Amino acid sequence: MFDKLLNKFKAAVAGVSIPAEERRAVIRIGGKGFTVNGHDGAKGFQCDLLDVSVAGARIRAEHKLKVGARVRLSKDTLGDSVNGRVVWAGSRLGTLKNQYGVVFEETKEVMARSWTKRCLQQLGLGSKVGIKERRRTVRMPTNFAAAMGNFQGEIMCDGKLVQLSAGGCVLAIPGHVDVGTRVSLMVPALGTLDPLICPGTVKHIRKAGQTVLAAIEFYQPNVALVVRYLNQLANT
Repeated sequence: MFDKLLNKFKAAVAGVSIPAEERRAVIRIGGKGFTVNGHDGAKGFQCDLLDVSVAGARIRAEHKLKVGARVRLSKDTLGDSVNGRVVWAGSRLGTLKNQYGVVFEETKEVMARSWTKRCLQQLGLGSKVGIKERRRTVRMPTNFAAAMGNFQGEIMCDGKLVQLSAGGCVLAIPGHVDVGTRVSLMVPALGTLDPLICPGTVKHIRKAGQTVLAAIEFYQPNVALVVRYLNQLANT
């Protein structure tokens, strides 16, 4: 099942160079305490900004949004607005506000002028950012087969992908792996999507019954392909 994926994995990790700019591109920094304006067509609403990156944001609002809805988020005092799409939605019992994961759909030029750039700067991007803050946004729970590979192009073990985001994942595996190990998430083709291969580093592990949950931070993710996977998952 993983033959074609394995060949692509070998090519993907050969001579990987990770510029600092690309590593910063999907850093998620908690944005609690920030509010932004949302626009759902002609309807405007206010929302709490929970997390933000150049790839997307997690917001909380009383306004109801459907998965797949196009939204515009703005913060006039910081820069231009950005357009995006809702890829997941969730609510908590006893609360009036729902949470939404939004993937931005803008060019690099637009993002460079957007409020998100100034917001990230105010939240600490460009200063020393702790490892615990180097998490990612637009997370979505999943439940399908994957594998953990190493940097020699060998499958270490089969597993199950339990969470995916633009900058990392949580992979359930049957055995132990050391924090700091350089690995790769390897997912076979999903529908019409190409296999997903994301080299990264194990940042945290936790026992969960008979399995180990390994949190992996991606090095140089193909964000566009990851977003397509997130969109596919949102519609299944």
